[in-house]
Amino acid sequence: MKKISLAILFALSCFSALAGSDSTHAYERRAARQPYFRLGAGYGFGLSSDITTTTKSVKYAGTKSEQIRYSQENVSFGKGMSGTAAMGYYLGKCLALEAAISTGFSGSAPVARFTTDTSNYTERLRSVPATTLQLNMLIHSPAQKTQVYARAGLVASFAGKITSTLEGTPRLGTTAKQTMELQHKAAFGFSGALGVRREVSPNVRLWIEAGTLMLAPFLDKLTIKDLEVNGTNVTRYMTADDATQKYDFSGTTTKDFEGATPTSSDPFSNAGFNAGVTFDIERHASEKEAAANRGFYLSAAFTFLAPLASKTASIDGSSVVTSSFGATIANEQKFDSRKASYSTGIAARAGVGYMFNPYIGVECDGWLGLRSKQYSYVSEKYLKSGSYSILDKKTVTNSRAQAPLLLIPALFVTTGQSRVSGHIRAGLVLPVRTIILLENEEYLPSVSSTTAYRTGKAKLTTNFVLGSSVAVGATTYLAPGVRLVTEVSALSYAPSAKSATLTELKQSGLDILTQVPVAERTTTYAKAGTYGAGTSAGSTIHPSFTLPFSCIGATVGLNIAL
Repeated sequence: MKKISLAILFALSCFSALAGSDSTHAYERRAARQPYFRLGAGYGFGLSSDITTTTKSVKYAGTKSEQIRYSQENVSFGKGMSGTAAMGYYLGKCLALEAAISTGFSGSAPVARFTTDTSNYTERLRSVPATTLQLNMLIHSPAQKTQVYARAGLVASFAGKITSTLEGTPRLGTTAKQTMELQHKAAFGFSGALGVRREVSPNVRLWIEAGTLMLAPFLDKLTIKDLEVNGTNVTRYMTADDATQKYDFSGTTTKDFEGATPTSSDPFSNAGFNAGVTFDIERHASEKEAAANRGFYLSAAFTFLAPLASKTASIDGSSVVTSSFGATIANEQKFDSRKASYSTGIAARAGVGYMFNPYIGVECDGWLGLRSKQYSYVSEKYLKSGSYSILDKKTVTNSRAQAPLLLIPALFVTTGQSRVSGHIRAGLVLPVRTIILLENEEYLPSVSSTTAYRTGKAKLTTNFVLGSSVAVGATTYLAPGVRLVTEVSALSYAPSAKSATLTELKQSGLDILTQVPVAERTTTYAKAGTYGAGTSAGSTIHPSFTLPFSCIGATVGLNIAL
């Protein structure tokens, strides 16, 4: 998929250089101020999002300790066939706005399995074909028989769902089958595409494009639709509260999962291909094109970034767990998760580009985080007995990115070299350096409530994962060869954890890192493996997880022609 994406970007860039040389004396140039209607269908492949699909848990040596064997795969519930209908309006010979509705025809269906020494489960997940609304800006080359275009816009999803069928043996001698529906909160994302369209008649064009959708809605509610135990349907014995579980960004969870449960996002992002037909409702003659303007240029800018993800648990927020001891043990957890992205802050962007003509070019930028935000997650554990409650332990985990460096090759499409020109820039995100610095502080109130009992520092590295970037903006003439660039952008990038190496460990102010064997200072995160009691690697191998780098930003900079 990576090779295909790079090949498509290269092919479209080469084709754009040739498109401007098409002879146009046989075709009437159109001044586009009229509506159009677009129909299409396509297939989307899932972008990188890890879901554990196979887990085996076995008790070790007759104790309560367990050995976990697992494997993960990249899954997106946005994978599959979809169809699109759009109504748009040409604002000029190179610019259009459109509103679109897209509906999935099929959804992905990953299978998860969980096995212990006394139980065996299989869970089949299937995404219900979702409908999204889109508001797009489209920039295309001037009216010719063959045109290259770029499209970028906002995406809104209001009814995302996943059905889950869980069946197996919850304990020896018992069989069960449960059907659930997972409903998502309203979500907003971004989309972008690069394509080519060909005129087949004065009012009809065929088009094909490669595009991406950035969407990750959060769980809102789980509803049990059907439950069978040993072949007998027991759904009617369940109350509405028993059959429904609510998810939220903050709240309180009590025993038996009563109350709210921390929500999590499900991956619906995809990248794929679409093809279809555009019907121009009206056509007009146009002015002659401006002379071609080819050449290299330098680009330099500063970007102010905010998280694209809505909420991220265990990175920025808090958790309070209270354990009550008496005739029974009752646990209560209060949680509060907040927005987070390790790209948040200020970044510098610098690169070089080449314009094939006044409308189409390619650009390659280096993206460096200058000031990344530090996130803190506070976890507190209270012990309660009767009316008395004491703080037993407090843990503070600070994390931030260490000057992340990304390489972004992109296609640059503009409305022309007028005094103020609109543009779309869309491309890939290639990681050069994405390191997370972790600091952990443990407080024991029985020792001190202000001085950390134990502190540690670690560096977390990530695996190589491709991302995508889309920007919409304008360039304004300042002086010959110099243009002011202003734009808003969206970056979708979520690498998976590779390893974490302990670099500092202190207890009561004393360095105790030397007491940790060198082989045990590094924790490896893998998509498949075994961890837990009795494993040769001990506790140094764990399932991988994704880290949030996706962000939206506002950019101000300069383009300087060479």
